Amino acid sequence: MMAELAPSNLIDEKEKQLRAALSQLDGKPQEVTLPTTTEEIEKQYEELIEANKKNSQQENLLNELVIKSTLLKEENSDLVKKQREMENRMNQLELEYEELLEKTIAEDEAGETRDENFVKELKEKLEKQYNQKKEAQQQEVDKYKDIISKKDEEIANLEQMSDELKQQTQNLQNALENLKKTANSNKPVDLTKKEEELEKIKQTMGQQLADFDTMKKKLMKDLQNRCEKVVELELSLDETREQYNTILRSSNNKSQQQKMTFLERNLEQLTNVQKQLVEQNSTLKKEIVVADRKLMARNERIQTLEHLLQDAQEKLTLQNQKFDTQLAAMRERLQEARAQNNNSNNSWMWNASRIAKPLRGGQDVPQDDFENRYANMAHYSDLDPNSNANKRSSWYINLLKKS
Repeated sequence: MMAELAPSNLIDEKEKQLRAALSQLDGKPQEVTLPTTTEEIEKQYEELIEANKKNSQQENLLNELVIKSTLLKEENSDLVKKQREMENRMNQLELEYEELLEKTIAEDEAGETRDENFVKELKEKLEKQYNQKKEAQQQEVDKYKDIISKKDEEIANLEQMSDELKQQTQNLQNALENLKKTANSNKPVDLTKKEEELEKIKQTMGQQLADFDTMKKKLMKDLQNRCEKVVELELSLDETREQYNTILRSSNNKSQQQKMTFLERNLEQLTNVQKQLVEQNSTLKKEIVVADRKLMARNERIQTLEHLLQDAQEKLTLQNQKFDTQLAAMRERLQEARAQNNNSNNSWMWNASRIAKPLRGGQDVPQDDFENRYANMAHYSDLDPNSNANKRSSWYINLLKKS
């Protein structure tokens, strides 16, 4: 029981790992410098991933330490309960001893006929038993007290370490947030896109690895089957040789010689088949290596083509946006030019309408000739609807017709 309750060493492997992580964190500066190049951004991204991993490891260690501290507290409470139980037992034994002494004293005073030697021996035995029990209980109580003090020290150390670890995790989380902010503000390509691309690449690589594994399994099965066939052929060849030797020893008849020639032919065929199988195995192995290389090269080429396609699409979108902006600017300029042309035409017609023909010696202007002239002008302008004259004089002719 005491071996089970013995305190463990304060510095175990997990605590050593935790202290090493804390020393690494203390050695690193907390100020974050802004990256300027893509290489620095990639390095900072890798540091961010490593920091996330370390943060998760430290959180796991912290959880383990919390669990350990709770277990130690439970053990401490159990030890306190046992100490109280032992003290209660000790008090009960003392009460029983006092009652027994009172009984013996009462019996002596009542004048019961007993030998004094017997009473003395009984008292001595009881005192010895009581002292032995008392010493054993006192030793157990002292041991429990030592264990409780050691457990309290362990709990205090664990609480200090957990507080330090919490502070370090907070510092690390702040550093991670700063890294994320700097990465998001200065990075040309978004990290989420990179993570998605990495996940896609991982998925494709996983599928390719699964395909390679299936291919390897199939090839290994085929090789095993062929090796088994080769072994069977070798065994049959050995058996035929033995039969051949036995037949040669037994007799030299013509029929047996014919059988032997037939068997020799079979042996030659079997050896040729064996050689072919060995050659096929070697060629298959070479083809597997070549196919693996081709697949790797093809995958690399596909990845490069995908990157080029993404770049081309981005360039096309930028060019389309520029072209749209240029078209909008040109349309605005055309509308402004048309408005200016219309304003200039209207002003010219207004000035032309003010020019009057000089009259001679009190003659009146014949109304018919005036109307005929402007009617002819209207007729010619109607013939050419796109002419500038039609556009300039149409409103003036309408006024004349109304008058």
